[in-house]
Amino acid sequence: YEGLVNDHYQYTKAVMETSEWLTATANTVELWGDNTLERLSLHANLERLKSLQISLPEEQPKVDNLRSCGIKVIPGTLESGQINIRSQIDTTTQEWQGLLSSVQLTIDSLENKIKQWQEYEILKDVCLTWLRDTDTKLHAFDLNSTLKEKTDQLETLKSLQGEVKAKE
Repeated sequence: YEGLVNDHYQYTKAVMETSEWLTATANTVELWGDNTLERLSLHANLERLKSLQISLPEEQPKVDNLRSCGIKVIPGTLESGQINIRSQIDTTTQEWQGLLSSVQLTIDSLENKIKQWQEYEILKDVCLTWLRDTDTKLHAFDLNSTLKEKTDQLETLKSLQGEVKAKE
């Protein structure tokens, strides 16, 4: 009888520890997965998530221990309790798989957001270069003295104005 009680205690302890760990880890993944942060935080959180992903296989024994403790207590448990134990084992296994999937999806999401930031930076640099070049062209104009020179200059300015309007 004491063996059964001890086995049930071990099972209950495994359920509590594993459930608390899964919940805490899922909350951490959600926190680190916030892709509304600035770029440096995104990079830092991405590295944290990758480290977590690498360390997750070390946590598999928690789920395995719960499963083995549950299987060990099933024979000495009433049928209604056996259903609950099997259900708990299945739920924990699903939560574990969900956590693994969530970590990968969150990593993918952050990588995508960082890629968008990089694309934004490239486009911003292209725009800034164009603005500098256009500003240089505008400031390079010297007022001309003859009608022909002024007419040519006007056509060049109209062309530049068309470029600016095209970029709007």
